[in-house]
Amino acid sequence: RRQGGGGMSEDGREHVRAEAVLELEYSYESFSSRVRVEDISEGGAFVETPNPHREGDEIKFKLTLPDAGEPIVGKAVVVWRQPTVGMGIRFIGLTEEQREQIKFFVAAQFFKSF
Repeated sequence: RRQGGGGMSEDGREHVRAEAVLELEYSYESFSSRVRVEDISEGGAFVETPNPHREGDEIKFKLTLPDAGEPIVGKAVVVWRQPTVGMGIRFIGLTEEQREQIKFFVAAQFFKSF
């Protein structure tokens, strides 16, 4: 599993990340799966899967955040993969409202850790 923290400066990432276990449903062509997400930011997430897709593959996803009401439905691109472990995805084409929902969730998780 990829190592990472809850902050953004120690690993040079663009967005603050939260470590929280969430469920994500995704599909690629005719394949679909339910997987765990343990590391999420406004820009993307780490998806646990024994069969990660190729870098550059575009997937469709549905992510339900606790207390958020409607799930976030969107697209993401695989930006890195680690065979038998998982893949890093970058969200693409999210609305400002969807980004705000994720940002609010991440911030709430981040401040819970103090």
